[in-house]
Amino acid sequence: MFSGFRFLVFGFSPLQLLHFGFEQSASVDIGSLWLTEITSTLPPARRYGALDDTREHIKTLTEAQTRPHVLDDATVDRIDQVHIEQLVFVDIYAQQINRWRTEKAAADQTRELDRMATLNEQLRAVTMDVLALARELRKGTIERVLCMSDVELGLQARLGSRPASRR
Repeated sequence: MFSGFRFLVFGFSPLQLLHFGFEQSASVDIGSLWLTEITSTLPPARRYGALDDTREHIKTLTEAQTRPHVLDDATVDRIDQVHIEQLVFVDIYAQQINRWRTEKAAADQTRELDRMATLNEQLRAVTMDVLALARELRKGTIERVLCMSDVELGLQARLGSRPASRR
């Protein structure tokens, strides 16, 4: 349906476009500004792989809530780094969608922009959920457990509570 759906994209590199589910068909580097004509090549359900991936991360992190000690600080740091960067791209995508809205678009293109905006907001919400889960999991990483005294660890094991943060 959207195989001929074309936009002129300003400010996206070809790598960013591929991440967003588009194939590069022509590219010109104008200083720091990329001017790229793209053609959507993936079916609509596949264009937001980041949304599906982030939902999968939520499932994985939710499972880890009962055993946060299996994670280390470096893993949680990486989760934060990846998802904070993803939020930056969500903002970029929102700006680009708004730019496209200023162009005269056909009805099917307007519907596609609405769909993309909705998916982008969903991506923002699930990314924020991942960051909140990571903050919670950080309190019980293996480094936090190892920093506890034997008495603290014994009390928490006896009371059945999770290790508290010492940092």
